[in-house]
Amino acid sequence: RPIFFPEDAFNLVFFGNAQYEDDTIFIPSLMFQDISYNRIRGGYSRSIYNGDSKFSFSIGASFYQSIGQTYFRFLNTSIYTAPDGEYLDITYNTRLEQTNPGARKLSDFNGFGFGLEFGLHWEKGANKFGVTADELGLLTFKNDQEFYYGDSAIRYEGLIIDDILNPSGSPLTDISIDSLAKALGLRIGEGSYSRRLPSTLAAYFIHIPDEKGAIYGGGIHTRVVTGYVPYIYGTGGYKFGIGQNASTILTGRVAYGGMGDFQLGISNRWDFDLVYFDISMNSMLGFFSPENLPGGA
Repeated sequence: RPIFFPEDAFNLVFFGNAQYEDDTIFIPSLMFQDISYNRIRGGYSRSIYNGDSKFSFSIGASFYQSIGQTYFRFLNTSIYTAPDGEYLDITYNTRLEQTNPGARKLSDFNGFGFGLEFGLHWEKGANKFGVTADELGLLTFKNDQEFYYGDSAIRYEGLIIDDILNPSGSPLTDISIDSLAKALGLRIGEGSYSRRLPSTLAAYFIHIPDEKGAIYGGGIHTRVVTGYVPYIYGTGGYKFGIGQNASTILTGRVAYGGMGDFQLGISNRWDFDLVYFDISMNSMLGFFSPENLPGGA
């Protein structure tokens, strides 16, 4: 459920526009999307060995059962508040969508979609490289509810109330999403539509010795969703031997991006013959001070 908004948009929604009297707010981008779906995946993978190197590839496909979606977008929006709030001059490029409530059971479809995924991995000695892509595709939504869209500039002069002591039948009792859309000059559409899946793209390199020694590497991870900054990380540490068939790996991690800013992490992994145990924290500082250092912890 990504959401991205500038400070002026937050202040307008939560504190109103009185603070912007005789001033103009400019909102270049305000977007929100919430998608829910079920996913069935299948695929094929193959590994090819050549001496001390190994090449692996995988390909997969997914079928999606659409459940529901809420979406709104405001681009290049500006709002001028006249003195005493006499009128508002508004320019906007917007779209508002909400699908039918749907998919109450597995045999019930509120739409469907298809996606692809790929993976390429290469290992040579202690070095490992890889690139992956996931959820490349589209979701469709069956919809008989209205959605609203438009790109215009208007002057909004408020509501006219003829008798404040008799509100019955006044504009205050007739406010609805349709009347609001009409006041803003939005166009009304109806029918099915498609939305891009929240695709993931990633690449990595890591050096891990077979016995013991230094570990180092890094990578990049991004999601095709609004407000997601490419997540870039570097890692380093050391692998220690424990007896004949066991080892422990202690690593540190620095990163930037994703849904947060600077992140500092730490992890330790214990490998035995048939099992391993791993404990990690990708944003150690964010865990202790999430208000100042946001990020997944």
